Amino acid sequence: MAKLARFSQKQAQKRGKKRTVLLASVDFYRPAAIDQLEQLASTVGVSFYRAQSTSPVGAAQEIYAHYKQGGYDLLFLDTAGRLHVDDQMLKELSQINALLNPRYKFLVLDAMTGQESLAVARAFNQVVGFDAGILTKMDSDTRGGAAFSFRYALHKPIHFVGKGEKIDDFDQFFPKRAAGQILGMGDLQSLAEKADEVMAQQKHAVDYAAMTSGKMTLQDFADQMSMMGKIGSMSQLMKYMPGMGGSAMSAQAITQGELEMKRFLAILSSMTPKERLNPRILDASRKKRIAHGAGVAVNQVNLLLQRFEQVQQYAKLFKKQGPFGRLFS
Repeated sequence: MAKLARFSQKQAQKRGKKRTVLLASVDFYRPAAIDQLEQLASTVGVSFYRAQSTSPVGAAQEIYAHYKQGGYDLLFLDTAGRLHVDDQMLKELSQINALLNPRYKFLVLDAMTGQESLAVARAFNQVVGFDAGILTKMDSDTRGGAAFSFRYALHKPIHFVGKGEKIDDFDQFFPKRAAGQILGMGDLQSLAEKADEVMAQQKHAVDYAAMTSGKMTLQDFADQMSMMGKIGSMSQLMKYMPGMGGSAMSAQAITQGELEMKRFLAILSSMTPKERLNPRILDASRKKRIAHGAGVAVNQVNLLLQRFEQVQQYAKLFKKQGPFGRLFS
């Protein structure tokens, strides 16, 4: 629910607007569910209201009154969920639905639960009804097959998917793009959009002209790695790449690559601004000092410089290569 609130904020910001959002929960069944949502609301930067009533229906009525009195633009109400059909829960949801008459109702399903989630969805739709689905754990090995089962069985659209634990690991669902990922064709368009979003938030974008002209500095290299880290983990990024789908590289290789990136960033942080702008001055003495500051061996500093030279060559090759080239702009 917090991810959905965050998404609505970002969409409003793109249009130059600001939305006042209220988050609340009537999930009294899962331990600490309300406490967790309160913490997430604070992380996202939206308001949260804790009802005094411990009855789901009574709490919903109290929350709705607070929402109206506060003049909020949006209310996101989290209700109880189950991995199996629960008659008592459905009865409560039916009463809450009649009481609040919400404009939109989303059913959140775990993409890994398969047919069990479809049974719950059918029961929910018969008693309460809903407008669209939200699939979580779409970064798992299920690779999205549940998305198409859901659409085929219930004739309901999927509007959003969760692809990780971070608050921004939440996207709109595009069937064609999802199909491309499942078939191993990748999704460069979504990857480019993520890159655009991250770069729009960066105080200074990576200097594309410098990278493709061979004048790239270690500072540019550091900025590039930092940007890629904000787009997502290496395992997440691999799923967007054609022919990769997260399976072409072993988990060990992916983990090693992520550790190497963190090590490189530590080495770059140990350099002076002058050294990052002019790598040619890095003699043996400077490398030893940098290695000591980063807590690594000197050969790791040399490996970073080798990777840096390789990236310079790759950047030239990727120049003007469609959507992927935008990752360097």
